[in-house]
Amino acid sequence: MFLSILILLPLAQAIFIATPFGLRHKDCILEVPNGATVDQDDVGVRITDVNGVTTSHPPCTNPTPSTIENSVRTRRAVHHTDPSCNEPPCTCTTLPCNNWIDNAGSMDVATPIGGMSATYLTPSTPMNGTKQQTLFFFIGAENTDGIPRHGQPPPSGRAILQPVLTYDPSGWCVNSTTGWCFSSWNCCPKNVTTHSPYITDVKPGDLFFGSFNLSEDGTTYETVGRNVATGEETKLKSIRGERDFNWADITQEVYNIKTCNDFSPRMEFRDVKLWDTKGNMMVPKWLLTGSKPCNGAIKQEGSTFIVSHDGSRDGNDFDKDDHHTPLGQPSGRWTKYEPLSDEFNTETLDPMKWSTNPKVVGWNGRKPGLFLPSNVIVSNGSLKLYAKKANRNATWPTGFDNYTTSAIHSINQTSKGYFEIRSKSGNSSISSSFWFHQNDGNGTWTEIDVFESVGSDAPNAKREMNSSLMCSSTHIFELNGIQPKDISLKCGNCKLQKSSSGQFICTLTKCTSLTSTFDGDFHVYGLEWNASLVSFYRDGRLIQSHDATCFQQNIGLDFDRETMPNWMGLPDVDSFVEDLPFEIDYVRAWKKI
Repeated sequence: MFLSILILLPLAQAIFIATPFGLRHKDCILEVPNGATVDQDDVGVRITDVNGVTTSHPPCTNPTPSTIENSVRTRRAVHHTDPSCNEPPCTCTTLPCNNWIDNAGSMDVATPIGGMSATYLTPSTPMNGTKQQTLFFFIGAENTDGIPRHGQPPPSGRAILQPVLTYDPSGWCVNSTTGWCFSSWNCCPKNVTTHSPYITDVKPGDLFFGSFNLSEDGTTYETVGRNVATGEETKLKSIRGERDFNWADITQEVYNIKTCNDFSPRMEFRDVKLWDTKGNMMVPKWLLTGSKPCNGAIKQEGSTFIVSHDGSRDGNDFDKDDHHTPLGQPSGRWTKYEPLSDEFNTETLDPMKWSTNPKVVGWNGRKPGLFLPSNVIVSNGSLKLYAKKANRNATWPTGFDNYTTSAIHSINQTSKGYFEIRSKSGNSSISSSFWFHQNDGNGTWTEIDVFESVGSDAPNAKREMNSSLMCSSTHIFELNGIQPKDISLKCGNCKLQKSSSGQFICTLTKCTSLTSTFDGDFHVYGLEWNASLVSFYRDGRLIQSHDATCFQQNIGLDFDRETMPNWMGLPDVDSFVEDLPFEIDYVRAWKKI
């Protein structure tokens, strides 16, 4: 249990613990049974479990610190000021930080909040492996007197409802093998902070649904955190009493953050919703923080809120050229590999990094869709690859008709590293693919496919192909000095086949059904490539791996759209004009240090 690892200080000194409600005295924090209801009376806090058994806990009379210099665990120093807020946005502006640092807040004093929900994307583990920091990510609602983080007059007091994702490997998440955990919190009946049991072993890339909602009779809020993949829940109920929750927030709160590497670089709250006590959806105006340490900001993209700290400012050990870390968080330390990294923040394709020339790309496209350079556009901070209807003309090579597609290939070739993109696929049956290949002209020709995806509008797809299927492959066409018949045995037992043109191909393929589609929203896809394996990731979660024994040579990176009539089908030739593009927000590459 968390409290058992505290290092007790002299009795004259209070012992305080970092919580999502600020630093709290250890005697003022109470874990309640999963699903329990928390209320207060003249005696103290009343806890009723799901079986109806009620217990009491005395009020907390210990102080809240205004300034302390003694930590609650592992003898580390914490300098902390009162987390109350007199002037929004009430967050840290420099490091070290022991308070809220990123916040989207909205207040409506006339319309009480009935509930709120979001899907949390667990971010990558902080690059700094000191295991000293605490990160809290949460949506929340507070009752206020009209000033954020100010409670209402007695007897209501200040209260908050919070489903909380936590990184705290030496504290709250000490029993988690990953350092990440999730719990539901309610503060503070009788000055006591309560929380449900923690879900442990949360992994980067895991999705959690967090919510709080008022019961139909208007008496009780239920705060819930649920692992989307497993359905495991941690929850508690809180009696509303006379409280009107009128301030909503989306927040990162941190403790013992000293450098930029102590942060997770990017976290997403997706599909954020807010409703009133009658169940009517609210359309809040959010006040967003920005210009925080390490290029910190919280940004809104529709119903998604993105918390990021991906650069260096007021941090003393962060190299600006290494300011992003892989979401898949493979072991070891990584340094940015610039030749295959691009944020696509210009209005044209960087000719020093990419080419649309068929001689560089390596072919004209997969028939009947012809690669056309004009279908590749860089605009508004992203790379866009289009597929369009077209009429064949005399300049087209034999076999191409009806469709033009798109492709780029990197100028630079490399082997081994970590490669990551954030992308949203096109929505038709014309593929959107992230892959690597090279034919060196000296007898070696290999390919690594991170994904070849199809859109949701693909009625003629075959072989069970659909828009939520992630298929990752390796292909060996030629290996210098090795006969085709020997490739399978030497290269991970790949399946040796012969194409209709007589070309030998040795292939390893795995397909995994995902919980959402490639074209429904942006997701992060990654390839970790080392001497033994190529491993494929989505949103930081390992999906599948292949043997990499025969993949030691340099190859280039590709993005393309292809027509694949025998696998994904073709768009209707009469009605198709163009689809939504395959859009890549960024590509980032790293080499292991």
